[in-house]
Amino acid sequence: TGLTPLGFSVIAECNRLNMLIDVSHLSDKGFYQAWEASATPIVASHSDARALCPGQKRNLTDDMLVKLGQKGGYVGVNFCHPFLTDSADVRAGSADVVRHIEYMAQKAGMGHVGIGSDYDGIPFAPDDLPDCGAYPVIADALLRRNWSERDVRGVMGENFRRLFAAVCR
Repeated sequence: TGLTPLGFSVIAECNRLNMLIDVSHLSDKGFYQAWEASATPIVASHSDARALCPGQKRNLTDDMLVKLGQKGGYVGVNFCHPFLTDSADVRAGSADVVRHIEYMAQKAGMGHVGIGSDYDGIPFAPDDLPDCGAYPVIADALLRRNWSERDVRGVMGENFRRLFAAVCR
């Protein structure tokens, strides 16, 4: 249904206090309202690409990804199986995570994508990414796909750190 008057007030107060605004659990209408209302970049801390999983309304549309990038925002790939793949037969893995990272980087821009695993909110992790100790699997996969070391470092944390420093000062 979108943001309530209180929601708009919260965004204004977050902007005043230099706080990040996370849109990962907002409806489509709420996303666009938050994007428009915020004076600072917004984040989707744990979201994926709807184009890669069309049945998953929780994921971001291409237009949302473009708007995040245009305003200097950030999207962190979520490791939740139904957000990564439509397959009920094969459990999601790092290849699915990398597929979403690459797709979202094409839409939002290389400097606006990273990891937002949601390990504390998902029922089970991808088989080859059981915890954050396995993150080098993602970095290695991106390097094998000819990503620059700079862009890989961005995905692995520097993109978020840069945004956090800019917004939260």
